Amino acid sequence: MLGVLLAQGRDKKESSEKSVNSLLALGAIVFLLAGRTFLRTLDWHDGLTLYSRDLKLNPDAFDLQNNYGVELVRKGKTEEAASHFERSIALSPGWWTNYSNLGVVYQRRGDLAKARKLYQKAITNGNYYLAYENLAGLLLKTEKPEETINFLDTALKKFPYNQFLRKVLIIAFMFIFVASVAFAAPATAPGTKAASPAQLAQQAKMKTCNKEAKDKALKGDERKAFMKKCLSGKTSDAPATTPAATATPPTQQEKMKSCNKEAKDKALKGDERKKFMSDCLKK
Repeated sequence: MLGVLLAQGRDKKESSEKSVNSLLALGAIVFLLAGRTFLRTLDWHDGLTLYSRDLKLNPDAFDLQNNYGVELVRKGKTEEAASHFERSIALSPGWWTNYSNLGVVYQRRGDLAKARKLYQKAITNGNYYLAYENLAGLLLKTEKPEETINFLDTALKKFPYNQFLRKVLIIAFMFIFVASVAFAAPATAPGTKAASPAQLAQQAKMKTCNKEAKDKALKGDERKAFMKKCLSGKTSDAPATTPAATATPPTQQEKMKSCNKEAKDKALKGDERKKFMSDCLKK
């Protein structure tokens, strides 16, 4: 009986020691994980620090190369970012985000043709919405509004609720509207009236008289006297009329007014009036 009790005591003691050892081991693991977590929080100081640390551990990760490049662009280090986007493309040529981001670099360099190709490649690879946005903005700046609108018709079928694409579409239509208004506007200065037929005739006469005075080598008072007579039509040397100075035919409105008055004076009515008006307006 005593032997049994002693054996049970030893079992309890060994069990207690195992429990203590297990707790110590668990505490050590928790301590190590807590330390690792604390050290990892230091990497989260900013995106640049985080991805820089991760790239050292895994330099062949295409997404890390791309993300590190994005952080460099945000810090204004565009040229340095280019090599990471290129590395990302080399590691994963079938992806799309890296092509679009490299396109941004080329656009900032001023190489718009290369940027356009990269945006189109990103669209081909994965219909990346940011590539559509970047290309739409580029087309608006470099191409005719009609080409931008054609591109946006396709883009908005894929992203019908994209506000940026809709905004670019509105701007493109505004460009077309402004251009059409400017094309239709008269070539006169703002706030001025177009020259009348009489003014145009006088301008033509001035041009003719000036040329004739120059051909005759007239100067001083002799030229002044000649110009006065020429412009007044009193000189036989100057043409009596010029093509622009001939009497202008009455306008349709003036002709209508005259025919109406004549029909009223003749007290014409009905079919007789209609026939008269038709013949009168054709004169």
